[in-house]
Amino acid sequence: VTTLQEAELLDLSLEGALVEHQGMLALGSPCFLQVGIAEERLTIHSRVVHSRVSRKEPEGWLFYQTGLEFVDLSREAEESLAALIRSYGGAEA
Repeated sequence: VTTLQEAELLDLSLEGALVEHQGMLALGSPCFLQVGIAEERLTIHSRVVHSRVSRKEPEGWLFYQTGLEFVDLSREAEESLAALIRSYGGAEA
């Protein structure tokens, strides 16, 4: 079963990402991160390496910050990510 979940991208590197979202993700579970690059959407296979509650809204909604490790990143995807990171003034490694 695959569910689509919106998340805010907090940090991005060639090795992984930190995202904030609603709903808990289990440690080790596989997931796909979609990142918009120019006019295209890059889908990256990843797995959850850590997840914790980051905040609770007054209405009771819980938000989680989750660390994702990229799995089997293709050379093309790595190059696209590196260009995106550089465009924001970051280092690729």
